[in-house]
Amino acid sequence: MATTGIISVAMEDIALADLYQALDSPRCRFERTAGMTEDATNCIWIQGHEQAAITRALENDASVETHTRLLDSGEEQLYDVKFDSGMTEFRQTMFAHGGTILDAYTGANAWTFHLRFTARSAFSTALSASREAGFDVTIQRIFDADSPRNGNATVGITDGQYEALCLAVENGYFEIPRQVTLQELAQIYGCTHQALSEMLRRATRSLATTITAANATPTERRMSQSD
Repeated sequence: MATTGIISVAMEDIALADLYQALDSPRCRFERTAGMTEDATNCIWIQGHEQAAITRALENDASVETHTRLLDSGEEQLYDVKFDSGMTEFRQTMFAHGGTILDAYTGANAWTFHLRFTARSAFSTALSASREAGFDVTIQRIFDADSPRNGNATVGITDGQYEALCLAVENGYFEIPRQVTLQELAQIYGCTHQALSEMLRRATRSLATTITAANATPTERRMSQSD
């Protein structure tokens, strides 16, 4: 049975540790389709800073061999980056054991990877191999293909919004009383509290719109109950 795992790897072992410090913990993430092949070039979104500052930080980052700016979305800059051996070796270790990188993003001085393997044993073997290669790996979560968390509940929201919602739920943001503040949650996520607040509001609105559009309105419910 296929297994999905979420792990974190120390940023200094992988890539962009210098940039992360220079730009005061920016949000970096792979383009959704990047990272699934053995090509060492990656498309990376970098959030929260102007182009000049990002470009300068990339130029000064020891893990970056080349970089090309591709797109400015307003909130994020997209760069095509070729990394040195750290990122390349880690990814090749995952691929060598049949792994697929579903998502990758930065936060709290580490890269978080969402990985999928054909079996849990392959996942365990890949992690053992990466640790033997010197990578500081921490397992966050493991769940199998039939887990409810692998359902299609993300319809209508972006990957980033889904990730923010998951983080909010896992850290007790929606509990009464709240177990974490928005500022604390933003620090874990790796962005400003204003940006995180906007993502959570947009995700909530999208989910609410999807749910209400697929079901009867309050008036229609009252009318059906009175029949």
